[in-house]
Amino acid sequence: MKKVILFCACAALAASASAQMSLVKDLAKKAGSNDVAVLQDVMMNIGPALTNGESMNNALTWFTAGKAALGMYDQLNARMNLGQEVDKTIMGESLIKGFNYYQKALELDQVVEKNKDGSPKLNKDGSVKVKTKYTNDINSALVGHIGDFANMGNVYLEAQDWANAATAYGGFCDIAGSELAAKNGLSFADSTVSEVRFMQAYSLYQNKDFEAAVPIFKKALDMGYTRNNCAAYMNDAFVKVVSAKLEANDNAGAFSYIDNAIAADPKNALMYDVKGQVYLQNEDYDNAIATFDQANQVDPSFADAFVNKARAYYEKGVKFIQTHDKMSAKELGKNVTSTFTTAKDLFVKADGMLDATQQADMKSNIKRYLDDIDYKLENLK
Repeated sequence: MKKVILFCACAALAASASAQMSLVKDLAKKAGSNDVAVLQDVMMNIGPALTNGESMNNALTWFTAGKAALGMYDQLNARMNLGQEVDKTIMGESLIKGFNYYQKALELDQVVEKNKDGSPKLNKDGSVKVKTKYTNDINSALVGHIGDFANMGNVYLEAQDWANAATAYGGFCDIAGSELAAKNGLSFADSTVSEVRFMQAYSLYQNKDFEAAVPIFKKALDMGYTRNNCAAYMNDAFVKVVSAKLEANDNAGAFSYIDNAIAADPKNALMYDVKGQVYLQNEDYDNAIATFDQANQVDPSFADAFVNKARAYYEKGVKFIQTHDKMSAKELGKNVTSTFTTAKDLFVKADGMLDATQQADMKSNIKRYLDDIDYKLENLK
């Protein structure tokens, strides 16, 4: 009896999946319509197929959704250009949804060709041979909407809809840098693309998606973008990510993130400096000092690393005193005098590098350290 029930259940599931794909195929025939009502119907009814276990893994499902969404955008945009009132929220959502649906369709539209024995066919260079069905149509549609992504990014930015602004700006940049854009004669100056990359990163930053913002800021910088404090925004986002990991007591995650960031941006002195500060926070003074050295090797003018290296020597000396409270002042002096002297020299060096007006607070802190070091050296003789 149980076997019969199981068989019926499987049959029902198969019928359900078959019905779902049958629905997708019917909707696919309507997705190219110029009628807004028809397109709305397609978008409403395609929803369940996007989460159904069978249809969600079929490129046609996402291609249909993307085609209907971009079609909706096109129709609303045409009405707006004729001076008619349109719902710009729906218009923007249709463009973003169309882009996201098409990205999923592209991912699924990579079918591996098989030999008779089931093994994958190979190209002459040894790579796996794949065939596509919808990729060309998708790419052509995306290239045709490249300007729309930039325009909608500006609309979302003005509305402070940061998440959608980032998606729209990112869509423009991804398409602008694609091979298909080049094949279609679309060429954009680095100054244009880098500006839009910055706006994408800035939108992510404002949306507090700092970890996603860092590599996008870096892309803008790599293309020569220097305006709007781009580097400062990137560094601040980087620090915020590390701080969040440390606040969550995820030291391993913080170090892993920093190391990956350094690998991607090895000439960024601040990243070494932050890593050194994490070591310092963990009272790993020797690794902290070595890492601050790396920061200064990358950028000898980076005063913060000299200040923090001085702090590392200072705190190393203080820690020694605290953990050797049975020693006499003279014995302690033999062990920590050179440590404090090195700290003093580094503080003096850093102080000379700082601007007296803009960095007055840091100079004031250095003076407090220097006064305390002089007091300790005097009492350790």
